Amino acid sequence: MGANSRFWYRQIAWGKFRHGGVDGLISMPVMSREMLLNPVAILTADLMLPEYLKGKLSIDEWRILIGMHLLKLRGHESGAMNRIMGEIFLIIFGSWIPILVLSHVFLGGLIGQILEFSTLGLAGLSALFWARRKIRPLELQFDRQAAVKFGTEQVLRVLEKVQGMQPELPRSIADRVSDYWNPSYAERIEKLKTS
Repeated sequence: MGANSRFWYRQIAWGKFRHGGVDGLISMPVMSREMLLNPVAILTADLMLPEYLKGKLSIDEWRILIGMHLLKLRGHESGAMNRIMGEIFLIIFGSWIPILVLSHVFLGGLIGQILEFSTLGLAGLSALFWARRKIRPLELQFDRQAAVKFGTEQVLRVLEKVQGMQPELPRSIADRVSDYWNPSYAERIEKLKTS
């Protein structure tokens, strides 16, 4: 595939889904006895491909798309992503714990509880916006890594082809959240062309 994977794919299946996984593909780890007994063993997984691409891509285009999927999976397990998750935790609890202590000492009762819950909500919301600002450039960086590995023109061709084949489906709230959180194909293509 051109990208090292910690997964051994047991089977590949087609699925109907609008969003999900990494680059529209889903790697679903399979719980096995070997994994439970040996945590450093290679995991067994099933790879699910979007059904709307069935018969639409060449073998080379599939190789690039699956390679990009594996690069992003590796990137999501990297220290950068772990650091972002740790910073989210610090933002939420770093702002909430002092309010929790101070509200018990100085306010107490119902007013203190309202302040605690509103602070927790604001801290969580701030952390999500901050994480989005940090994760989106990281997602675009994975595309640049794929371009170095597979060639910019080839990666652009695959992204443009997949973008043109995405089905127009009714948009749920989950779709809107996913669109807000993840860069669109158009944004990814534009950034790759200008990088």
